[in-house]
Amino acid sequence: KLDAEFQKKFLELTAKKKTAYFTRGHGEASWSATSGERSREKFLRGIEQILRSQNYNLRQFGVAEGSATDVPDEVDVVVVAGPTRPFQQEEVDALLRFLRRGGSVMLFLDSGKADDTSAEVVLEEEGQPLLTMLEKEVGITYDPTPMANEKDHINANRGQADRWFLYTNIFTSHESVSRLSRHEERINLMLLRTGHLTVKPEFNGWKNFETVRSLANSFVDKNKNFTFDKDSEKKDTYTLGAVGKKEFKGEDGAARTGHIFVFADSTMITDLLIQMPVHQVFFFESLKWLVGDTDFGGELSSEEDVKIIHSKKENNFLFFGMIVVMPLFVLGIGFLGTMGGRRKARGQ
Repeated sequence: KLDAEFQKKFLELTAKKKTAYFTRGHGEASWSATSGERSREKFLRGIEQILRSQNYNLRQFGVAEGSATDVPDEVDVVVVAGPTRPFQQEEVDALLRFLRRGGSVMLFLDSGKADDTSAEVVLEEEGQPLLTMLEKEVGITYDPTPMANEKDHINANRGQADRWFLYTNIFTSHESVSRLSRHEERINLMLLRTGHLTVKPEFNGWKNFETVRSLANSFVDKNKNFTFDKDSEKKDTYTLGAVGKKEFKGEDGAARTGHIFVFADSTMITDLLIQMPVHQVFFFESLKWLVGDTDFGGELSSEEDVKIIHSKKENNFLFFGMIVVMPLFVLGIGFLGTMGGRRKARGQ
């Protein structure tokens, strides 16, 4: 772990410490299991380790911590990771004030798992404050209806439900995904039951950009039967990720730029999928764009040596090989050498 440990200590000494708040109280994914044992689709232990290794302070941020009042000035980014219950209007207002002060917000939305429609039902409710803010203030609309693909999907269970387990390598030229777009022919993001976004390029002063799209033969599975229905569904390239920025003028007359990131699937940053290097790069490059961090942070993965573990049979083979076979082999070589020398002496 030398490389990873050196990088962590080096960043602690040279890089400015940043602070990320993760909202809680709305069914979000978390690195803790405070509300009962969580599945891998709801754990963020991998993200926690990545951010701490990159010199981030992490805090959970709920109503008890003041989320309905205001976001502290020292916070660099607020992360919303897969909420399944509505935000209070006061919490959304606090996020808006944070953006207007030049803050950054990262939204990973969640349409629920295949056997759980709670998130989907909540996010389809009229007047859901967080999604209303996103649509009416920023110009990005989220549709939680799951995307499907009959041909290009991950064969996880070899059933029809796998058609909701998608992948994509369609990245735009935006700077937050420029590193990935240079290698798109060799990498893929995985998406487990993702919704999609509708993005207005310019809206209410916000300049919005698409960053990730689905493969061209994907469709919105409106009746949730995993099958393309040509009468009511359309195969197309749908927007999965987007970013936006807007310049605000403060009371002191100084200009500040608020940044927002939106992705249509929260599972891609959970422990189920975050071990994939491409997911780590996507998350961290997007985060660096949000907070304006152009400093080199090093690679996210560790070159930790992996222990070589042998089975009992292999250990027995190695043991007797070293104790019996190798000495016999050396003796045999010596015997053959001696006999050859004697034959040569007799011939003379």
